[in-house]
Amino acid sequence: MSETASLSPVITGVLSFCEGSATTLDAGTGFSGYTWSTGETTQTITVTDEGNFGVLVIDTDGCTGSANITTTINPNPTVMIGGSTTYCIGGFTILDAGTGYTSYTWSNSSTNQTITVSSPGTYSVDVIDNNGCAGSGSVAITESTSLSPVITGSNAFCENGTTTLNAGSGFNIYLWSDGSMNQNLVVNTAGTYAVTVSDTQGCSGETSVAVTEVLPPAAVVSPDTSLCNTTAGGSVLNLYDLISAGDTNGSWADADQSGAVGLFDNLNFNNITAGDYRFIYTTNSAIDPCPESTYEVVVTVIDCSCPDVFFHHADPLCNTGDILDLTTIENTIEPGTWSLIQTPAGSNPATLAGTLCNATASDPGQYTLQFDLQNQPPPGCPLDFQVTVDVDPAVEAGTAAQPVAYCFHDSELVDLSGLLTGADANGTWSETSTTLSQGNAFLAASATFQTVNQLPGTYTFQYGFLSGGACPDDSAEVSVVINPLPDATIVDFGVLDCVNSTQSLDASGSSSGPAYDIVWTGPGVLADGNENTLNPTIDEPGNYVLTITNTLTGCVQADSVTVIENTAAPTDALIISQDPSCFGDVNASINVNQVIGGTPPYLYSLNNAAFTANNVYTNLSAGSYDIALQDASGCKWDTTIVLVEPSAITIDVGPDIELGLGESADVEAIIQLGSGQLDTLIWSPPGIIECYDALCLEGIIHAANSGTLSATVYDENGCQESDNLVITVDKDRKIFFANVFSPDGDGINDIFFVQGDEGQIVMIKKLMIFTRWGETIFEMNDIAPNDPTKGWDGQFRDEMMNPGVYAYYAEVSFIDGIELVYVGDVTIVR
Repeated sequence: MSETASLSPVITGVLSFCEGSATTLDAGTGFSGYTWSTGETTQTITVTDEGNFGVLVIDTDGCTGSANITTTINPNPTVMIGGSTTYCIGGFTILDAGTGYTSYTWSNSSTNQTITVSSPGTYSVDVIDNNGCAGSGSVAITESTSLSPVITGSNAFCENGTTTLNAGSGFNIYLWSDGSMNQNLVVNTAGTYAVTVSDTQGCSGETSVAVTEVLPPAAVVSPDTSLCNTTAGGSVLNLYDLISAGDTNGSWADADQSGAVGLFDNLNFNNITAGDYRFIYTTNSAIDPCPESTYEVVVTVIDCSCPDVFFHHADPLCNTGDILDLTTIENTIEPGTWSLIQTPAGSNPATLAGTLCNATASDPGQYTLQFDLQNQPPPGCPLDFQVTVDVDPAVEAGTAAQPVAYCFHDSELVDLSGLLTGADANGTWSETSTTLSQGNAFLAASATFQTVNQLPGTYTFQYGFLSGGACPDDSAEVSVVINPLPDATIVDFGVLDCVNSTQSLDASGSSSGPAYDIVWTGPGVLADGNENTLNPTIDEPGNYVLTITNTLTGCVQADSVTVIENTAAPTDALIISQDPSCFGDVNASINVNQVIGGTPPYLYSLNNAAFTANNVYTNLSAGSYDIALQDASGCKWDTTIVLVEPSAITIDVGPDIELGLGESADVEAIIQLGSGQLDTLIWSPPGIIECYDALCLEGIIHAANSGTLSATVYDENGCQESDNLVITVDKDRKIFFANVFSPDGDGINDIFFVQGDEGQIVMIKKLMIFTRWGETIFEMNDIAPNDPTKGWDGQFRDEMMNPGVYAYYAEVSFIDGIELVYVGDVTIVR
């Protein structure tokens, strides 16, 4: 018989690839079966993640073997374009895509790391790094009056490391917040760093960046372990069991190629040569820029020709009474004896009797027990072996006291911890009430409960521990009772008057019965047998108080009522009246504002109408009004109110007027009004009358068009009256064009010009003279009428025209906004 060596598969494929892509792992041909750590059973698998990947193979003879590899994802580069996102007028900026890339392709076709930009726009760049991974970035550039530098470089550094901040190239001056004046700033302290840059034109700008310190990834990894190289002795190791805290999702590597078969979570060292083998653990939680952390573990493979002595893991014990029989953790046929060699601090350690470790009432902590071989092992083999057993402390939530009780509306801050005895510290409080308290009355952190504003009921609170170990959890519950107050409500406050000398108060809706004590206090409670009931008899006005006490809970509630006595009729009233605003207005009012004497509520009447609750009368005209009122006892009072209206206003602006175009006329408003009462006189429409006095009672009318002129007078109370004046304008236009003139220089009729009524004509906008063949020989614009200096002197181009007939054309603008065209002819004579 011969022993066949284990299989040695080799995993091939690209083990480092770019983010977002994948790789294919191949375990090789020649095997009858494949089992990957991903669960797949094919020769090849495609992976998109980084980490450990292993494969177990088997051939047709049943031989097995394994291989493990680690894949790595290279992140795609994140491009941060440095420089300034603005440049000053006439200047430029240098954009920098950063170092460390194998190729650059800018949107302007440049393939350099930097480009110089002197025009606005969006610029982008595509890069490829040393791993072949691609990235891109873009930036919008604008022209400005200041620079906008961009700080590049990592804004974080790993603990005890540094990062380099780059303010961008192409600037003339750099000034960092720490006083340094270089383009680059090396930072090893977290904080905010600012930089101000200037170019050669004196244009400047500033920016800042916050830099943080990043902690490297960490794991707690046992530096060494040992196991047997025989199956019987236990030759399988899960490397991940060696990680007790921190990052447990990293990857392993067999640095010394130990030859162990299986995946890293089930690695079999059967038949492996005794010795020390190094395994490297690499974390998988690093935050940029920190690298992953690595830990070396030495696995000692023991040649199990020595006696096989192994022990199962001992579960923790609770110090409330757990006992461990050490024979249950022995994994050996070798005889031996046990001893307790190390105990935690304290005065009550656990005890060992033979193979029984008793943790009852013992000090919590870690105990070390030693197993000594009874038989002498071969030379070089260990004589004793140690195991550790943890003893967990029991937790005690304490014993709850009897519930404490309060009355509704009591303001009491209850110390819940004071309702427990024998409780351990540092437990957790929670509310377990069926109906939870409101408004943050319960505060778990301080273990308090505020009773005020909480509804009646029983509130329960639990104090508990989660042991987190071998000992059971424990809890205790305390109660706070809030008892309801008795009902004390007086629904009929009662009134005493001359008809009713006694009154029965009504509190029938209040609490009553054997458990309630009823007490009335007041000036006139009659001792007629009802004084301690809910319906006492009283015979005096004043304040009466009902106090009801629950004799079982001690809770008290009270209500009060004031009984008044009404025996007097109303004697007067405060009446506010408002006269009509103007003559003939119906807007006066009477308001009975306050009644003096009598018993409310009151009813009111105007001019012998039926009594109602209405005490305000509006929309009244001038006149005499009878006011009457009646109180709740039927007593009455009346008076008479006289409302007076102002005198009437009259205004007369005279008879209608007829005017010729451009003419004017005097107008006067004659007003009948009391002395000093005139406030304002308004003419409408505006712009027609020119006033002679401040109030504009007299003036002159200038009207270009027919229409109606209205005058409205207002007195000091805002009352008004109006009168109208119809203005008729005759549009006979007075304009004259001569039909002959003699430009002979004798001073008589030498000039042809436009003549007319200057009160009618605004402007001769254009005057033109033509020959009989239509040639223009004279033209002038914007001429005033009757101005011979603006007329035609019979010449054209400094030469006198021959006698004859000539045509004229005139555009004339009048004061009423009308523009007319006049054409005709004029004859030159000698």
